[in-house]
Amino acid sequence: MSHHTIDNALDQTRVKIVDSENKNPRRSSQNDEFVNQCKYVNFFGVQFQMNKTQFITIVLLMGYFFLSAAYYSLFAPFFPSEAINKHLSKTQIGIIFGMFELVIFILSPYFGKNLEHFGIRFLFVGGLFINSGSQFLFGFLDLCPDGIMFFIMCIVCRAVTGIGVSMGLSFAIVGHYFPDRISFFVSLLEIFNGLGFMIGPIIGGFLYQLGGFRLPFFVMGGFLFLLFIVALLFFPDVRDCTQPRENLSMIPFLKIPRLIITLLLVFMCALSIGFVQPSIELHLLPLNLSPIQIAFILMAPSLLYIVSTPLIGYLCDKYKNLMKWFMLFSTLIAAISFGLIAPMPILNLKFNLLTFMMGYLGFGLSIGGLAIPGYSELLRIATENGYANDLRTQGVISGLFSSIWSSGSLVGPIVGGFVVDKIGFELASTGIVFAFLISAVISIFFLIHDSCCIFTRNRYTDPLLPESAPLLTN
Repeated sequence: MSHHTIDNALDQTRVKIVDSENKNPRRSSQNDEFVNQCKYVNFFGVQFQMNKTQFITIVLLMGYFFLSAAYYSLFAPFFPSEAINKHLSKTQIGIIFGMFELVIFILSPYFGKNLEHFGIRFLFVGGLFINSGSQFLFGFLDLCPDGIMFFIMCIVCRAVTGIGVSMGLSFAIVGHYFPDRISFFVSLLEIFNGLGFMIGPIIGGFLYQLGGFRLPFFVMGGFLFLLFIVALLFFPDVRDCTQPRENLSMIPFLKIPRLIITLLLVFMCALSIGFVQPSIELHLLPLNLSPIQIAFILMAPSLLYIVSTPLIGYLCDKYKNLMKWFMLFSTLIAAISFGLIAPMPILNLKFNLLTFMMGYLGFGLSIGGLAIPGYSELLRIATENGYANDLRTQGVISGLFSSIWSSGSLVGPIVGGFVVDKIGFELASTGIVFAFLISAVISIFFLIHDSCCIFTRNRYTDPLLPESAPLLTN
């Protein structure tokens, strides 16, 4: 066959392809409609092209993160004293707070595994309904008899709230609707999460003083119910396929070494946050600071976290292959920071406000470097190991992330309370330093191992010869 004959055949094929595409006006109109719906939205100086569905989704998630964090933290100013008046011990109060995290730890993997079966819309909207109802009902618990009955009903309400939160799987939603900007939008949601944690105690104390025990829960439950109504009307639903598929098992995921190491770093991040909460205020007593000074000092890492998260998310999305190194660097910063917060006995440093603030601000910065890229890195590792970046994988990874984070949030206060009482804050924080260092050493080992494997594979693979090429050619 001559060259002219081949060229004519190719030209005819191109004409047929173009004609077939032009004869599909429905597909063309759908694409035009999608493009027309897309608009540029500016978040912290970064422009994104978003359609209506994506915009509604991220706005609903912002409200969800803010209200959930505000509810979680509004207990602090008044509930412990109310519980003591109801004849509960400090141990029982701790169990009530911990039940929330325990339920999320248990149920998040289940809902993540079955995300495609239930659907994004059903889980998110249903979780909002359960959250709002359980928070509203918590306001009536002051009617319960003192003692064991009040304790049991508090546990039940907190457990039901944990069920609703575990159904949210917010990171899977972000991964599905914003696959190329996961870290940035996770950082955006974490800003609202941080704002909720900061404002929650203020809201709780103000509403408690204004209307007693019930008003904080009625107000927060009411706002969440309004968010439920909005989500019921506008939250989109999507499935990757019309035919049901078999759920992915979590066991193969847990056999991937890099994924396990990343989960370990996420666990240490959550544990360290929980560690400082019950004991950091008592640690500052020798400095003879006023309550207002302590409040501003404790708020400083949160403000640094909120300010730095958009930049961290932007960098992680732009340099996806460097997220693992970024998490390692943040782990080392966390270890150094905890060494300065106490400070460690082996450093022979005098405890003063300067060394404490250096460590505490470094700790706030390291939290952003571990929490923001965590989900994106887990999803990247899963896809590199052959899993499709679809709803099933996103659901499993989101469930694992939420479960591990909740386990760290559950263990952290125990370490920060019980262990500090036994051995003191300095030695306990030294243990946290060594835990971070051990995690960093394990991460370095696997990073070097992976880099060596990639170098060896590239060295002995001829890039000019595809794998499908025959060994013998004419």
